[in-house]
Amino acid sequence: MLAPTSPPSSNPAPSPPDALSAKSFKELPAGLRQQLIDETYVRLCRQALEQAIPGQEAMVNAILEKRSPMDRLKVLTRRSSPVAEELEAARAELGKMQASCEALTTIWTELGQSTEDQFEDHMRATNAAYIQSLATLQNIEDWKRGLERFERRLNDYIRALGQARNGATTAYDRASRGISENARELLNKAIDAGALLEDDIQFANNLADVHDQVVKKAHFPRAALPRIPTASYRHWTTELEKMEIAPMQTEFNRILEVIEALESEGVAILHASVTKSFAQYQGFAQGIVMTELNKARAYADAHHFDPQLTTETIRRLEARFFPTGRMIHFDFQPSA
Repeated sequence: MLAPTSPPSSNPAPSPPDALSAKSFKELPAGLRQQLIDETYVRLCRQALEQAIPGQEAMVNAILEKRSPMDRLKVLTRRSSPVAEELEAARAELGKMQASCEALTTIWTELGQSTEDQFEDHMRATNAAYIQSLATLQNIEDWKRGLERFERRLNDYIRALGQARNGATTAYDRASRGISENARELLNKAIDAGALLEDDIQFANNLADVHDQVVKKAHFPRAALPRIPTASYRHWTTELEKMEIAPMQTEFNRILEVIEALESEGVAILHASVTKSFAQYQGFAQGIVMTELNKARAYADAHHFDPQLTTETIRRLEARFFPTGRMIHFDFQPSA
């Protein structure tokens, strides 16, 4: 049983002037608030394991050092001995610690990416200064994040559309002139991915418009951002189900050709243009999104960690991210 260290104290220090307020935290979407709280538990439990592993490694090494020549001989002949049993138990415990730490790292990575995306969505919906600051390229890290997100959406759509094409064309029922239920599910996923891609393209183009307006009013050196070509990916993908197999295959290939051209050429143009703009402006490395997100994370650490709920929270997250089996081999409770 491991005990994560609780960040709060009975007499917490005064919050920094720019710290997130209780009111601001409460105004975040409920799901986002819960993820920020979940992150606290995952981080603290992973930290507890990382601190415990070196001690367990030292224990294994100490047992190895104290083995006698006879103990080593028994290992070679596969005969048991108290020292061999002690070593096996210590190594097994170390393996559990390392596997649990790796599982928590996986949860932290996936949970953290989801939290960042949700927090950015919240900023896009509520923070006008965020859009303006991006438009003037004063927050270089957020621009980089925006490009990474656009590329993820692009790759998600290419992958989903390819899977839908394979499913639809290999399981096409020529008698009924229709696709299978499984192919229809794959097609629906591609439709959803296309809709998300359209949203990100629209946001990027709106941002470029705001950028031009702000730069013009502020008399900054002009460095226009590109507009990403728009297309009706959602509509195109929806229409595929209505087609017979031959035109369907042709249309699948046409859409993939368009989107792959955007991936191979459009992304490079976007990166090149943004790099050129960065050269003309003195941007800040610390982006607004991550600054505000880190404030929210610090608030969750300080005000929403209950040691008694640690194991319950970790088990819930384990079931969410590893539904096929148990990957975290310890309970986490406060020290007695």
